[in-house]
Formats: sequence, structure tokens, C-alpha cells
Amino acid sequence: MERGDVDDLWTTYSAELGCGRGIAHTLSKRREMVRRQRHRTVSLVERYLVDETGSLKLRTTFHTIRAIEDGVDLYIFNHEPQASDVEVLHGGRPGLRHVYGGGLIGREIILTPPLLKSQTTALEYRTHFAAAPPFFTTEVRRAAYARTEHVDLAVSFPKDRAPRRLWWCVWDDHLAGTVLRREPMALHNGTVRHYVPFIEETSVGFAWEW
Repeated sequence: MERGDVDDLWTTYSAELGCGRGIAHTLSKRREMVRRQRHRTVSLVERYLVDETGSLKLRTTFHTIRAIEDGVDLYIFNHEPQASDVEVLHGGRPGLRHVYGGGLIGREIILTPPLLKSQTTALEYRTHFAAAPPFFTTEVRRAAYARTEHVDLAVSFPKDRAPRRLWWCVWDDHLAGTVLRREPMALHNGTVRHYVPFIEETSVGFAWEW
């Protein structure tokens, strides 16, 4: 049994014992991928920033991955179509841009150096959104195919641009689809934040009304 499979089994076992409530297997279909996934995510922290116009301005990601085989040389980061730039701050450098899977857009992050099996690396990258035209938004989503552990997501709003209503959501698709679960949330100092032990074959995030 591969090391990655062993870790996935232990994570599932822990969740069944009540050590955590993950979210899994909600996608109605798998979208086509550019490359077979050769890593697992050990931790994922994402911070979204909404500006005074109600547009998404910045998405900052802190991401630790573990190789499940030798020679893992890149990670493909799926991002919003409206993104103007992906800035890699640590752990690699930007590579090719891909459009695939019926509307998904991904940017390669070339790992330097490539990972051997069971090695981990930390990535930090920022997704920027152009100031004009504004990207008026009412949701952010983070999808996962393989197991992604220790997921911590947050959205910050300006003091004078707080949403009227706000939810933590689970969808059955990366971009479109149906909301399967919706839990009311509240802002604390202008920020909404939620943590889940793991996600797998799902799409999660926040939705709101202005």
C-alpha cells in the first residue's frame, strides 16, 4: 500500500471516530484534469479580500503538499477566470496557463526542486484581480479531488461593505451546480472564517447577499 493511501485511511478512520468532520464526495461529476494528481495536500490556508465595490481583489494561499510518488515537479492551481495574475512568493515559479475541464482555468506552479515520494513542500501564492472592470462577486469556492487536509478559509470585507447575509456552503460542482449544504455564518471584525479537517471530491466556500 502506498504511503499516501495509508495516510488517507488514517484520516478517514479519525473522522469516523469523531476526531473531525470532513466533507467528501459531493461532486456530481469529475471534470477533466490537465494531469493526473501526484500529491496530497497536508494543509491549506486561503484568505480572500473583497474591496469597497464588492469585487474580489486578492486571494492569498498558503499550501503544504506531500508527494505520493517520485518526481512531482509541478502543482496546478485552479483559479477564478477573472484573475489578472498569479504571483508565486515561495516554493516554486509560475508556469503555463491551462483552460480545461469545461471552464476551469489553472496555472502551473513549477516546484523547485521536484519532490521525491513522501517529501513535502510549502507554497505561498497570491491571485490578483484587475481593478477595472470590477469583479463583483457573491461567493468564493475551493474545490478538491483528492484528500485535502486542514482547510482554513476566510473572507474579509470592508467596514462599510458588509454583506446582509452570509453562509458556509457545499456545492456539487467547481463553478456551477447546486448548493447542497448552507450554514449561516457571522462576521467577526469584518471577516468570516471556517475550518474543516479535510475535504475530498467536493467544492466548499462562502456565499453572501449584499
